[in-house]
Amino acid sequence: LNFYFNRYFYHDDAYISLRYALNLVNHGDLSWNVGDRVEGYTNFLHLTSAAGLIALGFEPVLATQVINILGAVLLVGAVVVGANMAAPGQENALPRAVAITAALAAEGMAAWILGGLEAVLAAGLVGAAIACLVPLFRSGWPERIDLPALAGLFFAMAYLTRPDSVVMNAAAGFAVLGLGAAALRTRIRQFLVIGIIPFTVLVLHMAWRLDYYGDYLPNTFFAKVGVDVGTRLAMVPFYFAKSFAGALPVVPLAFGFLAFALYRRRVDALMLFLAAVILAHVAYVAWSGGDHMPMGRVLLGTLAPACILLAACLAQLPQVMRLPVAAMVVLALLGSTLLTPKTRKLDPAAYVGSIVGRYIAETWPPGSLVALHTAGSTPYFAPDNVYIDMLGLNDRPIAKRENFPVVTEWQMQPGHSKGDGVYVLSRKPDYIIMGTAEGRELGDPIFLSDYEMAELSEMTECYEPVFVEIDYQYDPAETVPWILNPLPFRYYRRTCPS
Repeated sequence: LNFYFNRYFYHDDAYISLRYALNLVNHGDLSWNVGDRVEGYTNFLHLTSAAGLIALGFEPVLATQVINILGAVLLVGAVVVGANMAAPGQENALPRAVAITAALAAEGMAAWILGGLEAVLAAGLVGAAIACLVPLFRSGWPERIDLPALAGLFFAMAYLTRPDSVVMNAAAGFAVLGLGAAALRTRIRQFLVIGIIPFTVLVLHMAWRLDYYGDYLPNTFFAKVGVDVGTRLAMVPFYFAKSFAGALPVVPLAFGFLAFALYRRRVDALMLFLAAVILAHVAYVAWSGGDHMPMGRVLLGTLAPACILLAACLAQLPQVMRLPVAAMVVLALLGSTLLTPKTRKLDPAAYVGSIVGRYIAETWPPGSLVALHTAGSTPYFAPDNVYIDMLGLNDRPIAKRENFPVVTEWQMQPGHSKGDGVYVLSRKPDYIIMGTAEGRELGDPIFLSDYEMAELSEMTECYEPVFVEIDYQYDPAETVPWILNPLPFRYYRRTCPS
């Protein structure tokens, strides 16, 4: 059901990564615009792995989905291993089965296998690291040092896939240090081993980033996090409610059963370890402002530890309670899939942007400078132009702008706060697409660059509005009725000499 509901889903930002990957394969340059080195991605390992598959002949979209399938296999495998350690023995077969079912039934995993971004691979690597550490909280295993080293290796790869994995890495290390079953001296060694491999990889990657891009942090950090706290936190409660109700229901379920275990005083160090890792990541996501993407993308790293925590909590229940509780959990998972509104069967930005991109590739001169906000699908399908990303993810001056006004509702969405109309017009783009992928009129701004350009005389003096209707073939657009066929497309064409 989850795959069926999301069968058309591929996110616009995944096309940003694919543009980087194709430029790496075709031009040997890991950039969005060839020759303009800006790190507008945060998924180095996922992106370069996709580039490797593309170089081997894989279709680009399929390449990202194959990597995500491998990540999902790793994630479910981590839950199987972790649940077997957390709830061992034949008497705990049902708690383990429920935990594995919860992993397989997470709509967030199904959606992001198809969605093209790195969330599933990162979650699989984090899950594998957590599974390696579960034995440190069980008798007979706590003195092991090879398992923390393996966990450190998985955390290092997770960092290269999603940098915020370091938060769960740090939480796991401190939890082992404070709660592990080994002697203190051994726990200190384990703590150091868990951290030293990821830290070394982090330092090496940062040194490479500084040499290649000239920045200590990805450009996306400045575009998304470099905003005031009030703007960042505005959408966080809604984001958590949407993510945990639909994409990742196992997280609140696991904490509900943890609360019951606390009430019964049946909580052990392993449960506290898993809860600490999950809560650390949730706190980071809250601080960073959540995400504008659906299906709990940035929270997917909590899936494996939440499933293992669920197994550990259910194993503490009396035998008479386990079957009805298992039935309740499975019904809750099914209800989450069936009852959550399915309003995002495809990503409208990616879909509309692909139509616009194909039109641009056929009708606009190659090498044109185009300013837009839909930085994924449109540039991907019209690769022979140069682009200005007016939201700043792939544009350093916009991303690093400070003291900018918040004047539109859309600026409250994570990653959509920044813009710079003066800077955009100073570049004298040949074409400007205001607002969303299909374009908007000058008097109807929704992003900061739109708002600021509308107030500048150069916009009316040097740009003329153009309206066209684009005919396209029948396909999944019928699932989003407001995407019209033919598609109305509005843009502005420069009339003054460059």
